[in-house]
Amino acid sequence: QNQKLVSFYNVDIEECLSSLNKQSELFYRIFPQKVEAGDRKTDTFKWIMTRTVDGSKKFAPRELIHLLTSSTSKQITRFETGLPEPPEEYLYVGYAFKEGLEEVSEVRLNQTLLPEYPQFRTLILKLKEQRTRQTRLNLSELWKTDPEETDSNIKALIEIGLFEARNIKGDEYFWIPFIYRDALGMIQGTAELDD
Repeated sequence: QNQKLVSFYNVDIEECLSSLNKQSELFYRIFPQKVEAGDRKTDTFKWIMTRTVDGSKKFAPRELIHLLTSSTSKQITRFETGLPEPPEEYLYVGYAFKEGLEEVSEVRLNQTLLPEYPQFRTLILKLKEQRTRQTRLNLSELWKTDPEETDSNIKALIEIGLFEARNIKGDEYFWIPFIYRDALGMIQGTAELDD
């Protein structure tokens, strides 16, 4: 509905609103095809959706809106500071989304999750600077808990969406969703105990 954008992209509003294909075409005229470079990297729309969901895999519109708003702010700052403009007719570079996600992650962790579940604050904060995929044994060592208490903690963190249980080649892992990773300063990969 933004008349400047409608004019710039020469959009027929009625036609666009009545066609999912036209909406997708317009989306990829405004946004880059991918946030991160690489053949195996996901396209921008999927990247946005997977970065704004927690371990329950439920999408919260507020996180999606926050990511787009924050990314827009980051892109405007890039324009104002003289960084290279997006190529072609894009309004954004992929990096603006990565910077926007950092802000969304901080807010989601510190203004939503921790205030709503203060009883898990210590457990959650012990995950800072840890790996994004945890094992039951590693969590037990990290939290200094016995197996029964570790299982109880894991179950609780799955219920609040901080963990997603995954099974890879018969091994169970507890995966931390993208939305919490920046705020926790996490490192990509699987946690391994030191020998």
